[in-house]
Amino acid sequence: MSANTPLEKNDISDPVKIKMQNGTLNKGLTSEKKEKKNSEEIPTNSNYADNAGESDSVNVSDGEFYKRLMEDNPLDQVSVTSAILGCIGGISISFLFRCKTISIPIYAIALVTFHLLEYLVTAKYSADKVSVDSFLIFNGTSYMVAHMVAFIEAMVEVYFGFTFKKTSIITLIGFLLTLYGQYLRSIAMITAGKSFSHRIAENKKQNHSLVTDGIYAKFRHPSYRGFYLWALGTQIMLCNPISFLGFSVVLYKFFSARIKCKYISLFNLFLN
Repeated sequence: MSANTPLEKNDISDPVKIKMQNGTLNKGLTSEKKEKKNSEEIPTNSNYADNAGESDSVNVSDGEFYKRLMEDNPLDQVSVTSAILGCIGGISISFLFRCKTISIPIYAIALVTFHLLEYLVTAKYSADKVSVDSFLIFNGTSYMVAHMVAFIEAMVEVYFGFTFKKTSIITLIGFLLTLYGQYLRSIAMITAGKSFSHRIAENKKQNHSLVTDGIYAKFRHPSYRGFYLWALGTQIMLCNPISFLGFSVVLYKFFSARIKCKYISLFNLFLN
C-alpha cells in the first residue's frame, strides 16, 4: 500500500473500503493530470497579448488580435506593395553601375528602404498597430509632391550639366546624414516598442507607457528628428538647393505643429 493513501488506522482491516478509497484517489490523480496537461496545451503569445486582466481567455484575445491584423493588413495589398518597392530597389541598384550621377539611384534606394522599414519595424515591435498604411507611401499629397519635385530637380540639373552636381564631398555628407537619420528613426521606433504609433494617441491603453530610456534619454522626439535629418540628407546628397530649402521649411512647420499636439496628448495621457 502506498504511504500517500489517506486511510485511517481503523480502515486497514476493511479491504472493500480500501479498494474504494484507492479507486477514488486514483481517479482524483488522473483528473489532476488531465487538467494540468490541458492547461499546458493552451497556446499563449506574450508578444501580442496585452497586460493581464484585460481578458479572461488568452485564446479569445489572440483570436481578436489576429482577426484585426488580417483586416488591417490584406495579404494582397501588403504583398504587392512590398513587391513594387523591392522591384524599384532592385532596378535602382542596377543603375548604380550605369548612372554617372549615382546620387539619384541612391536616393531611390533610400526611399525604398525607409518605407519598407516603417512597415517591418512596426510589425515587429508594435504589432497591434501595424496596417498596410504603415508603409507610409501615401503619406499625404504634399509628401508625394515633394519627392516628385526632388527627382525632377535632380534630373533637370544633371541634364543641363550643373557642375555642383558632381561635387562628391557634398554627396557623401548627404549620404551619411541620410543613414544617420534612418538609424535614429528606426532605433526610436524599436525603443518605443508597443508605445510607438504613426498616429498621435488619444486614449491610453494598458500597454502604453511613457518611454524615457535608450535613445529617448539622449534626444527629444528622436523619431521626428530622424525623419527630419533623413529627408534633408537626401536633398543634400542630390545637391538639390531648391528642394533642400523646400523640405526644410515644410518639415519644420509640420513637425512644429505635430510636436505641440504630441505634448498635449502626453499631458492628457500621463499627467492629467
